[in-house]
Amino acid sequence: VLMTGGSYNNWTGLTDSLVFDPITEPWSNTDSLGTARAYHTATVLLDGKVLVAGGWDTRDSPLATAELYDPSDGSWSNTGSMSAARTYHSATLLADGRVMLVGGYNGTTEMDSVDLYDPVEGTWSSTDPLEVPSRSHTTTLLPDGKLLLAGGFSGSNYYSSAYLYDPTLAAWSDTGDMNTSRAGHLAALLPDGTVLVAGGANADGLLASAEIYDPDQGSWSWASPMDIPRVAGQSVLLPGGDVLTCGGISSESNYQSSAAIYHPALPDFVATDGMNVPRADFSI
Repeated sequence: VLMTGGSYNNWTGLTDSLVFDPITEPWSNTDSLGTARAYHTATVLLDGKVLVAGGWDTRDSPLATAELYDPSDGSWSNTGSMSAARTYHSATLLADGRVMLVGGYNGTTEMDSVDLYDPVEGTWSSTDPLEVPSRSHTTTLLPDGKLLLAGGFSGSNYYSSAYLYDPTLAAWSDTGDMNTSRAGHLAALLPDGTVLVAGGANADGLLASAEIYDPDQGSWSWASPMDIPRVAGQSVLLPGGDVLTCGGISSESNYQSSAAIYHPALPDFVATDGMNVPRADFSI
């Protein structure tokens, strides 16, 4: 497991990188990032290298640069720049091996631009922009290779809208709206090809509600709610097909260590052992 960058002590940026070995278990140092950054994205490529892109630098300004980590020798190298600096964006590995970076924030306003990284050429290109600027949305790769974008916000506007990106057409299309607007939520692809979206926040406050997207129908249906509201938490699909949800913020200044597992067979969220430390805005 590679952990890299971040911030501490009233925004002192980090270039440090650490690797965790699940067999021997200790953390060890590896080469440092070329540029300190936080709130960046990190995406594992098909060849095992890791693409780190965007984020904030130590001067509290978004970055357009990107770097590649090679686990074979523990080294970082620069790999071009996006069309624009961005943070709070999403990054998704497409079926063809490219990485798609969507929306985000440029330090002044939310963004509608979308960039594609080609790992074969090591180059960036722009593609069809979003209909509206967005950050804190989710993007999920579907089994048919299309990308589902759900929710997000811009300014004071929270979105219930959802869109599909077709890599073969290089274009976005509308799909069914969620039952409620949400940003900072969780999303996970379930084994049957549907997508679970849960939690987040909108103009009415923090959310515990959950929904299921059916790509065959292009529609959303309510799911059992989470045990508590969660925004800025994380979710991950477990090997058996269940979804672990953990951490986040459940009310103003109430950081969570709690965790729950969504069981599609029930379907329901069931509380499980919590983390040792409350946390939000972390990664899995």
